[in-house]
Amino acid sequence: MPDEQPPPPDAPPPDDRDTWVDRVLQGTLVLAVLALAASRAGFDPAATWHRLTASFGNALDQAVHLASALGSHPTELPGRPGATPAERAAFDTFRTAYERAADLQRQKKPSEALPFAEATERLDPALLQPETRGAGLILHALILADLSRFDDAQDLLARARPLVPAPQAHDAFAALAVRRQDWRQAAASLRDYLDAGGKPTPQTYLALGVSYDHLGDADQASDWITRGRAEFPRDPDLAKIAPRFARDARSERSMTTRYSDRFALKFVDVPEQAALTDQLLALLDRDFAAVCTTFSFTPDEIIPVILYPSSSAYYSASGAPQWSAAQYDGKIRLPLPAGAPPSTLDPVISHECTHYVVHRLSAQHCPAWLDEGLAQLAERREEAWARDQIARAGGPLPLTALEAPFEHFTDPTQARLAYATALTTTRRLNQQLGAARIRELLTQLGTGRPTAEVLQEYVGLDSSAFTR
Repeated sequence: MPDEQPPPPDAPPPDDRDTWVDRVLQGTLVLAVLALAASRAGFDPAATWHRLTASFGNALDQAVHLASALGSHPTELPGRPGATPAERAAFDTFRTAYERAADLQRQKKPSEALPFAEATERLDPALLQPETRGAGLILHALILADLSRFDDAQDLLARARPLVPAPQAHDAFAALAVRRQDWRQAAASLRDYLDAGGKPTPQTYLALGVSYDHLGDADQASDWITRGRAEFPRDPDLAKIAPRFARDARSERSMTTRYSDRFALKFVDVPEQAALTDQLLALLDRDFAAVCTTFSFTPDEIIPVILYPSSSAYYSASGAPQWSAAQYDGKIRLPLPAGAPPSTLDPVISHECTHYVVHRLSAQHCPAWLDEGLAQLAERREEAWARDQIARAGGPLPLTALEAPFEHFTDPTQARLAYATALTTTRRLNQQLGAARIRELLTQLGTGRPTAEVLQEYVGLDSSAFTR
């Protein structure tokens, strides 16, 4: 997500400080109920908006789409009904439960799908073909993964592996790895899928590119997208993401990499930058540890960080809007102009590290206003600045317009207003819920539940709680 570091305000904040916050939260919560009712009628406005606005230029957005594209269920349930009446009855019962579970999962209702998936396992396995049982285990596993029960899902896939063809097993393991954001395992499973004779799709190449991008291997990422483009030249998603991956490969090819326990820092090997890498890695480690403590989060991977020698190099390589000062899109991207000490990046690093943790906890399902609001709290952005921006604009933006990443704002003034709205609203939400409940809220979003439903559960309709 591109992130702006705006100048301090040059005018005092208004006196009626709480009034607009009350209005925006009350309006948002009412809209949340309406959206929830609509989603239960088969239409989810927030999800529709996200689908329309998500940019495949952002590798993080890719992962949300890829997780549902990989490990897809067969259109016809494999296996045969069997010869005996008991076998035929078991197959029919299994198929009914399986099809209902698959349909609910496609509708992003994993909690409702789970009982039907569990029902398939209560049947006598001796009455079912191995490939039928294997398909049921895979479906059950991916529903559990949608609920962030990753270890249970892994166990089910291990049971399914000997029952299904090798490509199907590797595809399912890749889908689980993408859901849990285990990019090394995702890349390995996808390579195994191809080696076992699995038929590649555009999503296969997209997932390989995204996995290697998250692992910090820009050349491999670009290579897999290029292969996908050669095989599927008309695929729009590959076409959209290819320029960004090619740009990364070009800019990072000449960089040197230094490591800490948590970060892989790439930089242009010139004396001015090389001398600062130890300081910057120490700053990254310190700020990241503070963010992890706030969210009770334990990291399990090395995070790639790209350090650019100037703002112009950053804009050219990242494609970020001109109003942004840093970016997190699976990599943390930081410009450090010549002569600037690493300490100037302290708030920016806290901001970007928060994006990483929020995206891990929410499986990239966090609305942008909450994501950006939490990141600004981490960098200790002054609320007076936010209130000044809102006063100048005559009021905040509606949160329903701030679900998608802020990078689509081309007007710096609108971008500042978006960040200001996100900061003040999230600060009030944080005051009401506290860090532990915010973490719970993020993990609930990570199960795929609609934002409106989770907000209603955690906040309710009484906005007076935000004004005390």
